Amino acid sequence: MRHAKLLIVDDERNILTTLKMAFEGYEYQIDTAENGQEALSLIKNTDYDCILLDMRLPDISGLEILERCKLKNAIIITAHGTIENAVEAMKLGCVDYLRKPFDLDVVRGLVEQVLQRSEVAFSSVLEYEALIEQAKLMIQRRKFSSAIETIHKALEHEPNSAEAYTILGVLYEVIDDLPKAISAYQTATKLDSTNVSARDNLSRLRNLDLDSGIKLGY
Repeated sequence: MRHAKLLIVDDERNILTTLKMAFEGYEYQIDTAENGQEALSLIKNTDYDCILLDMRLPDISGLEILERCKLKNAIIITAHGTIENAVEAMKLGCVDYLRKPFDLDVVRGLVEQVLQRSEVAFSSVLEYEALIEQAKLMIQRRKFSSAIETIHKALEHEPNSAEAYTILGVLYEVIDDLPKAISAYQTATKLDSTNVSARDNLSRLRNLDLDSGIKLGY
């Protein structure tokens, strides 16, 4: 999307500078904020096409900003293994993540993906990639049951997709079906042993009392 408006929110100035430099040569309007209050003020006055939002800020958490502003176009940035927060963020319609340290090519690709999501999701050829983007769009709109159905359709095209099973696992967590979440994460890790998200999520859920939701310890 040409002339897109981007907001980068992080309390580390070097990260703000690095991310802003990553989009040199792009026809984007880029604003930055070093804390939550500054971000809220900018979001109030500008309709951003994509927001890169640090999960932990000195004053307001990224989750609180997501909830207060009803953001549907945010990419969460985290260096803190906040796996439970990933589930909470998805409940608020956020499905895209960057883990620090990150590769700038990955950042640029993810931003482009978010900007083009609606166009790709409703393309005439609903193959695997389009179905995944359609599911993410449904998550942004908090239509979780529809997103689950769409992920299953995507798996009909790519039955060995660890990515799809990982998203499915988080979605089952969102609707509090933890046994199905565990099953999805198990499948994802079997398909791809390097899938950090699925592995960490599976480890976390295996240490829960599924009847009470109490963490039993590591």
